[in-house]
Amino acid sequence: AQRANWMVRLLDAAGRPVWDRSWDGPAHADDKAYAALFDGCDRLVVAGYEDGDTAQKPPFDAGHWAARALDRDGDVVADLHAEQLEAAPGSAYALVVDPTGAVIVAGFEQLPEPGTMRWSARHPAALGCPKGTFGK
Repeated sequence: AQRANWMVRLLDAAGRPVWDRSWDGPAHADDKAYAALFDGCDRLVVAGYEDGDTAQKPPFDAGHWAARALDRDGDVVADLHAEQLEAAPGSAYALVVDPTGAVIVAGFEQLPEPGTMRWSARHPAALGCPKGTFGK
């Protein structure tokens, strides 16, 4: 059965919608976005998970890591999934931009032992903002 899907909406300074985008993972399961930021390349980067299993709650709210970068028109310019992020099942929960403009994705990964997890971070080059364009 289809569950929650990602929904990202960009608003202008007056609070009016500019565009919105939604995603439904391949398994049409639980898909959630937890973090968003504007990077130095004028993109909106969003991270969370896709195809989660609601039976894992609590304590987990997990699926397969996902992170996307969208340009000012809402077009996806980078679309990374668990395979590209080399992440075990879990969820991305935070984003940060380092001084070079590269985006770091952080979250948790489930370990093989039931009920255990580790926090980890990924520095995927595919989400990077090339040095020299930061802030433009």
